[in-house]
Amino acid sequence: MQPERFALALAGGGAKGIYQIGAWEALRDLGVPLCAAVGASIGSLNAAFVAQGDYEAALGMWQAITVEQCLNLPDDTEFKKPDVLSPKNLDVMVDIVRKRGLDTSPFRATIERVLDEAAVMGSEIDYGLVLYSLTDLETVEVWRESIHPGLLVDYIMGSTRYPGLKSVGFGGRTYLDGGFGDNLPVAMLRRRGYRNIIAVDIRGGDKPVESDNIRLAHIRNRLDLGGAFDLTPSSLETNRRLGRLDTLVTFGRIDGDYYYFARDEYRAMKRFYTYDLLLGLQQAAQILGLPRDRMLTCDTFIAALETARRQLYLDYEKRRTAMNVDSLISLLLKGRFRTLSTALEADPRMKLGLLLELLDRDQVGWFNIPMKLFGSERAAAEAIHTMDGRQMWHKPLQ
Repeated sequence: MQPERFALALAGGGAKGIYQIGAWEALRDLGVPLCAAVGASIGSLNAAFVAQGDYEAALGMWQAITVEQCLNLPDDTEFKKPDVLSPKNLDVMVDIVRKRGLDTSPFRATIERVLDEAAVMGSEIDYGLVLYSLTDLETVEVWRESIHPGLLVDYIMGSTRYPGLKSVGFGGRTYLDGGFGDNLPVAMLRRRGYRNIIAVDIRGGDKPVESDNIRLAHIRNRLDLGGAFDLTPSSLETNRRLGRLDTLVTFGRIDGDYYYFARDEYRAMKRFYTYDLLLGLQQAAQILGLPRDRMLTCDTFIAALETARRQLYLDYEKRRTAMNVDSLISLLLKGRFRTLSTALEADPRMKLGLLLELLDRDQVGWFNIPMKLFGSERAAAEAIHTMDGRQMWHKPLQ
């Protein structure tokens, strides 16, 4: 009996698209057969690689990619942040965009070098992509049989044409990034008749995916994957690994929420710590900067978290006076939450340190702290406080 084949929907998200390469790697390792691939924005390029059947070419392009291979920037351009479209680079970008937009001819040259149009068009894997027509103000879904020979790269450039980039037009239409039409084209696959669908989501946030009358595997990360134009090699490699790990979680090979463990061990951890406590500990680990792009054991996770917790106490004590913590606590008692939020918004670690002090002094119960003020830091602080109180840091998992 032939195994069930799946259609792949790839979301847009710029540099975060390397997450989809990690997901594809895991699907290959798992032996999941694919029958179609569609994408919006950067997903349209990754879907073309899937149809081409050339994982090595896709990985090679992503691992070698630089800003210079995507954009033709003036020689004197200096960015304050590696994410080109970061708000901190706004003054630089506004000046460039005023000069008719960012020149993406290097990106086109890169695609033409690594993509084999004949292989994509003749593949056993169906291919499609999403664009948004500025001419007609409507979403345009295109399957490969509608793409005239020699125009595949034009369609991909149209689908990846983010605002601020130079205009892309052909066939009497001007196009904008396909993400403005449908940034995760599951519905496009459904209308084509596909019912087994894998959606690899890099949009960020907890956005729902319509799954009526289909079998849907939704691969995504619980946290934001970073800047859409951050091509820092370390960020790219982290996101590739996360894509692979999240796919293994989705297909039941490993387990975890913010971190990754063997399934049996994670099940034992939930019994030992309780799920809420374990989730809070993972949130604490994320705030404290423990790397997330690797498999862990319970012992290595707890030991690393305890070390990070001790370092937080040291850092918090050094900054406590400069932060004027006693005044912040007074603001809390008086209900002046807006001022406190402004004071703490820059450093989640210090928020966590303050909450741990309040818990240690048994002062949290004196007032009702709005959850939105501390968010995940509150759950993280309560988890660490519980571990301290139960003296569980060195207790073996049973």
